[in-house]
Amino acid sequence: MVVVVLYAVSAEGKDIRRALWERTSFSDKTHIGYINSNKVVCIETQMGKVNAACESALAIKEYAPDVVISTGIGGAYPDTDLNVGDVAVATCEIYGDEGVLLKDGFLDTFQMGIPLLKRGKKLFFNEFDMDTSITQRAYKIISDGLTGHVVKKGNFLTVSSCTGDSERAVMLKNKHSVICENMEGAAVAHVCAKLGVPVVEIRGVSNIVSDRDKERWDMALAVKNCSLAVILLLKSLNTQR
Repeated sequence: MVVVVLYAVSAEGKDIRRALWERTSFSDKTHIGYINSNKVVCIETQMGKVNAACESALAIKEYAPDVVISTGIGGAYPDTDLNVGDVAVATCEIYGDEGVLLKDGFLDTFQMGIPLLKRGKKLFFNEFDMDTSITQRAYKIISDGLTGHVVKKGNFLTVSSCTGDSERAVMLKNKHSVICENMEGAAVAHVCAKLGVPVVEIRGVSNIVSDRDKERWDMALAVKNCSLAVILLLKSLNTQR
């Protein structure tokens, strides 16, 4: 099996890269190796939706993966039972910015009547589902293997501007029924849907989405637990291509 693992910045993938055997570095951003018999391609995309989409498309074309894993840190929305260091697994990725902002509120692309993707007869608007079977496997394996921290699955929201305001955080959580905020996931899911590749997303909680206060963040713990979660999943995947 070939697995592409995508993360925005190098630090988010360092523990995963260290877990690879027979690792080869093709650049400072691409590392290839094995976990069990699975070929794992680790790629740093850099921050944001455009970078994530470009690197996702290039990686799928180059390596023809059986599955794509989108990973890194993220912010948990308030009152979701997630705390710093916990792990969130996406069931669906939602674009938070694509649409039109009116005086009386925001309309997403479904409300506008303009899909972001047409694939066969299926229309995709702001929402892109994760692969159900791999997501279920990831959730179970991570829940069983990650002790001392909560593992929760739910919808994720991808934004162009991180939320640093508590009132907006509550509004976004309630409007979209989401548990986690990030800046890349929906773009990765979008490309995978377009190209027909299964995708799963796993994030470590570095902070609670609220008034911005980085002294209350713990990015190192989020990276550590998220990386462990991804490695647990990689070890469990079918080794037959």
